[in-house]
Amino acid sequence: MFQTSVLKVGLFVIIFSLEFCCCAKLVAHEVLPDRPDYTDGIGIIPPEHYQLEGGFTFARNAGISENSYGEFLLRQGMGRDTELRLGISSYFWTHISGENISGWDDTSIGFKWHIRDESEKLGLNNPGMALEGTLNLPTGAQNIKLYGAEPEIRFLFSWNLNKKLALGSNICYGKIVDSDSRIGRFWRSDRLGGSLSMGYDFSPKISGFLEIFGFRSHWTENQGFVDTGFWYSITDDYGVDFRIGHGLNGLADDYFTGFGFGEIW
Repeated sequence: MFQTSVLKVGLFVIIFSLEFCCCAKLVAHEVLPDRPDYTDGIGIIPPEHYQLEGGFTFARNAGISENSYGEFLLRQGMGRDTELRLGISSYFWTHISGENISGWDDTSIGFKWHIRDESEKLGLNNPGMALEGTLNLPTGAQNIKLYGAEPEIRFLFSWNLNKKLALGSNICYGKIVDSDSRIGRFWRSDRLGGSLSMGYDFSPKISGFLEIFGFRSHWTENQGFVDTGFWYSITDDYGVDFRIGHGLNGLADDYFTGFGFGEIW
């Protein structure tokens, strides 16, 4: 019952955004989503414009169900090469061993700095580059939030292989806070991550991707994932997405799926 109600709210937000997009006088800028794949692109929001992205994810791992409603990311163009990024709390719900745990998760603040575009020559030479920094803040519910602030930096790369096929990659480094509940001890450790995503434009409105990504840290097992999905541009300013993925080892999710939207104004 609760899941159905929240899902209805999420669908209302998407429908409302679509109606606003169709009725308002929006600027002639194309939406530049960093979703639905894990790999973020090098593109930034134009100055004095905003973009909102959001969605829903369902994941299951070893009999544990997890749901995330919202996943909102607000991006604001601050200059020719820079944007600000605000991650807004999602509502998180999980079912573990017959017990339901729910609440608002954490927020984040960050930036993206566009360094250069891809080379005009197609191929793997001279990729487009950007730098992204994020600070995840422990603002969520008590039983869900992080143990402490966790910074992350990403190096973003992009190549145009031909007129329809593109390749993207992220290299990530961050600090995570872990704990041992038995002794009440907290510590920070390094976390490395990386991704490789192949994108293809099926038409001017539909694009798809196939991606592999993963993480590694000192205190936890490696996690690897593969996922695929598509983006559909309803208008230049608004679009929707779908994705589905699978874990590549025991610690990663058995599978996950979700949908979302993006709108620029």
